[in-house]
Amino acid sequence: MDRATEGDHIRAMPNQKSLRRTTLLLAAACALAACETENALDTNLITTIALSDQFTFSVNGLDHMTGGVQYFWPMTGTQADIDVTQALTSGNAIIQIRDGAGVVRYQEDARDEVDSITTPGAQGFWQVAVVLTKATGEFSFTAVRYDTTSAP
Repeated sequence: MDRATEGDHIRAMPNQKSLRRTTLLLAAACALAACETENALDTNLITTIALSDQFTFSVNGLDHMTGGVQYFWPMTGTQADIDVTQALTSGNAIIQIRDGAGVVRYQEDARDEVDSITTPGAQGFWQVAVVLTKATGEFSFTAVRYDTTSAP
């Protein structure tokens, strides 16, 4: 091998520092690609109505969103009928409802789509909280006063 060919061969080989830097960059890119992004909850995506004895909540356009909201709902009854509809593809959306005394009467993940009638509680301002963790998709729920006089 003559000297010019040997020199060209040496110049074509990457040095250790360059190879190490490239490896680190590739590893970092792979790690970032594996992580899901997490976005703050955009409250503009939420629609709520809190009337006496009727509460509705709806959110759509969630994209790996995390955050929480809380509302007060005037309730003259002692029980509520909860109806959940969901189209979440990932994450969690915890719905929690407390009665006028602050006792939890309903707590479920919207992804489980649990419709229920709460146990009897105190009248007053009920608290409705929704906490999202990397939620993607949409869901809604209603809570209405359960009429105990017409119950079987």
